[in-house]
Amino acid sequence: MYLGNYKIGEKVWIPATTHKFETGEEFEAVVTGYYLLVGAGFGSAVALTFNIFNAETGVYYAEIDTTGFTEGNYIVLVEATIDGVVANQMFYFGVRGLVTVYLPD
Repeated sequence: MYLGNYKIGEKVWIPATTHKFETGEEFEAVVTGYYLLVGAGFGSAVALTFNIFNAETGVYYAEIDTTGFTEGNYIVLVEATIDGVVANQMFYFGVRGLVTVYLPD
């Protein structure tokens, strides 16, 4: 799922929609997530922590702060083990630099 383009410094929320839970306690043990820059060399994946809970929707989120990111496209993998079955979900988002606009005098 494509999440859009973000300016460096903006925050991206990644939903953990691959899980089910009854009390919320089992959530921490079953959902993991990673993101990385797509391109030559890829680099190392960075782990996500799904610690933001929206009581209205019943969905947990991980927040990615794009401060200090390199411009480019990023891929996110969310993986959950539900009743012994692995469920994956992929997300994509872009990060663009800040644009400076000069106005004439």
